[in-house]
Parts: sequence; structure tokens; C-alpha cells
Amino acid sequence: MNNKLRAEAALVALKAFNEHMPNGEDEEVVGDLLCDLMHLLGNPDLGFFHLSFSQQLEKAYRLYEEEIKEERES
Repeated sequence: MNNKLRAEAALVALKAFNEHMPNGEDEEVVGDLLCDLMHLLGNPDLGFFHLSFSQQLEKAYRLYEEEIKEERES
């Protein structure tokens, strides 16, 4: 999978989220999704309570950097 396909997959997820939890403002939907993910990880009844949002965000940033680097090198 390349980074364009990753971005397109993220766009599909973002659009699905916005359809489920409409905000009306495209500029706000990313922040809203991140906020709701924080609620998910902070809720002990939903199965992801063992994960730290800040650690997951750091992990995502590292993965992003690795994928960008791989793309540049190929």
C-alpha cells in the first residue's frame, strides 16, 4: 500500500464518521474525530481503555514519518 492509498482510506473513514456524526464543517471533522477517539479510549466500557491516546498519537506520528521516508527512498 502506498501513501496515496492510505490517505484515500483515511478520507473514506473521515467521510463515514462525518455522516454518522455530522458537524457541517469539513474543517472541523478531523478535530472532532480525534476528540471522539479520545472519548473512546477514555471509556472503560468500550474495550480500548487500556490504550493511551497520547501514546497512540505518538505511534501514529512515528509510523507516518517511516512511511514518508520509505516513499521518498523508493
